[in-house]
Amino acid sequence: GPLDREADGSPAGPSSPLVDALSHLPDKDSSFEDLEQFLAMSEPQTPGAKREPLLECLKSTVKDIHNAIDRLLSLTLLAFESLNTATSKDRCLACIEEPFFSPLWPLLLALYRSVHRTREAAVSRSMELYRNAPPTALGIPTKLLPRVPEAQASTYPYCTAAQELGLLVLESCPQKKLECIVRTLRVICICAEDYCRAQEARPEGESQPPAAAIGADDLLPILSFVVLRSGLPQLVSECAALEEFTHEGYLIGEEGYCLTSLQSALSYVELLSRGRLDK
Repeated sequence: GPLDREADGSPAGPSSPLVDALSHLPDKDSSFEDLEQFLAMSEPQTPGAKREPLLECLKSTVKDIHNAIDRLLSLTLLAFESLNTATSKDRCLACIEEPFFSPLWPLLLALYRSVHRTREAAVSRSMELYRNAPPTALGIPTKLLPRVPEAQASTYPYCTAAQELGLLVLESCPQKKLECIVRTLRVICICAEDYCRAQEARPEGESQPPAAAIGADDLLPILSFVVLRSGLPQLVSECAALEEFTHEGYLIGEEGYCLTSLQSALSYVELLSRGRLDK
């Protein structure tokens, strides 16, 4: 496996702390099983236990994964020289990513969640306290809400955005997770425009289009509301992992903007557990 390549004697560069740690574990038939055992051994026994070993394990794991992906890409380009262009490299990475991360992501996420346990607990607490808070309490203007409150308990403003965000945790490929985040923000914009259009209903024959419904200042409270309704504190760790394993070319585009926006919303929701909503 990618995390213990040196164990079979193949040239893989200098040893890392993770590989050293895994070499002392009993069952070495699968690096994924080894990582699972390491996580169990590293689990803090008390709330105040130090998490430095877990953080070091995470850093080492991230480095090993990046190295493994780089090697796979290099081997691909050696075998197919015609692919040695910027566009082709991106396509190769996309092809490598899904089969590479699919078996690895659950264990990788478990490690991230162990490291970010305190933040996730704060987000979870906020979700418990404010899950049913009205949208206006988070600063969402009434013009970006439905004119008639949703009658059914299972339906609420921006419900479809929360459902879309929930699909993220079902994926194991970083690119597909990013696509879920992008779709979530697009759904938010569509809902906001629909609500705003209904609020500013014009007489028949008046064709002047309404002004842009949502601005950057409106996005954060709406996305924070969607995060609260999602009930998924593990989004903290999912986003941290995505930030690490998303190709830098995507981080400067729409995907990067959407990921950063979600991280900002999570930070805001995290802070809610320490205080009270003013509105």
